[in-house]
Amino acid sequence: MERDEVLFLSSNPWDIAGAKNYGFSTVWVNRHHQVPDHLELTPNRVIHDLTNLVK
Repeated sequence: MERDEVLFLSSNPWDIAGAKNYGFSTVWVNRHHQVPDHLELTPNRVIHDLTNLVK
């Protein structure tokens, strides 16, 4: 599988930053409507629960 074929999901912004740095597309599952950390590598998309993943 190639990096551009992976969609990485996490509720942890630091995991998102690491995966984005590696070349994965990322989705931050922000269930508690947290303020994002000021990280240089931001997620491709933010959702608030997994039901929004398919939209």
